[in-house]
Amino acid sequence: MVKYNIFHNLRFSLGLLKEDRFQSFYVYSLLHIVLGVLCPLLLAVFPSYVVGAMAEGGDLGTEIGRLVLFIAGILFLHMADTYAVRTYEQILFLFRNKQGERLMKKAMEIPFHLCESMEGQRQFEKARRAVYEGNQNGLEIFLKQFTEICVNLLGMLAYGIVIGAANPLFILMLLGFTLLAVFAGKLTGRKDCLVQEELGGEYTRLQYMYQAVLDQKSAKDIRIYQAQKWLLEEFASIREKTLKLQNKSAGYYLLFDNLERILSFVRDIVVYGGFIFLMYRGRMSIEQFLLNIGIAAGFNVWIMGVFGNIKELARNNTIVGHFKDYLSYGEGQTCGAENAPNPKTPHTLTMEHVSFQYPEAEKACIHDLNLTVNSGEKLALVGINGAGKSTVIKLLLGLYEPAEGRILLDGTDIRRIDKESYFREFAVAFQEVFAFAASIADNVTGVPNAGQDGAKLKEKLTMAGLWEFTQKQPRKERTSVTKALDPEGIHLSGGEMQKLMLARTLYKDAPVVILDEPTAALDPIAEHELYQKYSLLTQGKTSVFISHRLSSTRFCDRILFLENGKVVETGTHEELMSRKGKYANMYEIQAKYYRKEEQDYV
Repeated sequence: MVKYNIFHNLRFSLGLLKEDRFQSFYVYSLLHIVLGVLCPLLLAVFPSYVVGAMAEGGDLGTEIGRLVLFIAGILFLHMADTYAVRTYEQILFLFRNKQGERLMKKAMEIPFHLCESMEGQRQFEKARRAVYEGNQNGLEIFLKQFTEICVNLLGMLAYGIVIGAANPLFILMLLGFTLLAVFAGKLTGRKDCLVQEELGGEYTRLQYMYQAVLDQKSAKDIRIYQAQKWLLEEFASIREKTLKLQNKSAGYYLLFDNLERILSFVRDIVVYGGFIFLMYRGRMSIEQFLLNIGIAAGFNVWIMGVFGNIKELARNNTIVGHFKDYLSYGEGQTCGAENAPNPKTPHTLTMEHVSFQYPEAEKACIHDLNLTVNSGEKLALVGINGAGKSTVIKLLLGLYEPAEGRILLDGTDIRRIDKESYFREFAVAFQEVFAFAASIADNVTGVPNAGQDGAKLKEKLTMAGLWEFTQKQPRKERTSVTKALDPEGIHLSGGEMQKLMLARTLYKDAPVVILDEPTAALDPIAEHELYQKYSLLTQGKTSVFISHRLSSTRFCDRILFLENGKVVETGTHEELMSRKGKYANMYEIQAKYYRKEEQDYV
């Protein structure tokens, strides 16, 4: 992480305020800065004013009227200050929530390989604290503390002028104590910054544990394999380390608080003693003494406020810095600006001498790969697990960038093509079947209600064999998938989920269709039937199929057998079987397995 000082992050935060049109924050915060100092100042002046009025011996009714007006004026200003505070706090709350939207947008826009990496997930988790840990952490409290430190500094200045009128030496003493406290606060902030870095990592681990426990997919394994004890021990270990780090952070600030109190005690003895000495020598009247005592006491409040502001600014400066880092995370990655050539028509995809290696891996998983998917062709990629099939798909989709070589769409290097324009040409059913906790219609169309084509939605659900099922639901196509956000939602079976993915693929109506083992959880017969349906519905499109069950790829125009990231065999099913090579051997092994399985059932 780049280390930013408070002024860098302040400029960054205020820039976001301006960019998102929350400039009214300046109006109300400025009003609070002025009134936040003026109201206490008038209250500090009030005792001296009363004593002076009594000493003058004027008309009692007139003096009481003045006092009532004075108090009423203070009350009105205090009410105005309260309104300003509540308003700018509400503005900051809305601003923080807006930054949550910015964070989500960034998370969906960073290059896929960064999103997928552990480092990318750590970066997100640290940035998340700036907007999703309440109003006492991150951007909201950071900007609030900026306003409050302005109030406290202005209060120190105003009160310092009043005290300085008695003797400028008092100002020097007060400033000396203040500088000592600021220096101590800076040291504390540096120490705590390192602790906050460690805490960020522990919060990431803790968040993962929460997700693992609450995930419905892992709940079965936890119970069957009785992993509760292990998980609880992991929780305890993480929380113990988190608690130690929090106590360490609290220890730094406890030391700072004690130093602050010692400095305040010494300061009060010196300043109050000086006032008493001046009054004793006749160089200060009783009215001036009361005024200066009130001002000195108030000055102590301002100084303590500044100390508190410095501590909070230093603590949240690290969190805001993580947020700033994440917003620039992944910048500098290659991204083209051209539109995809020949949009909405079947494309030819070409890989020329492509190699790829995962960041954590010791060696490349794709080696000098040359591959062409012709326009309108149905191509199958087969091979054992780990052969590189899914990696090839992610490279063709532009989710990964090759370490060497290039990938072409109709002869154009895809690095020159804008990502959004490129993605519009693909409809993909991935191996990891995924549905949002939203309506069936939302899951199929992927657009807001206003942009959904009802007739097209019905057509694609019908083609996928899901329309009749949908119409039997209480809210039809508006029925929620899963109960995660809607108690009236439904859980889809494996086959129904596959049909939903088919409808989603059909609705996009892209010229290139890619199926990356989306039927891995189905039995061979159900998988074969679904692939046959995909085959019929992808006529006139460029199609790439991945399946570990070789019988499902017989309808393809061409089959590529991958091994260790290279194409070792290519041809039709009949051609590959006649060669009696790796494909034929793998096919025969699978066929024997299925024949044995049939005999067992008989």
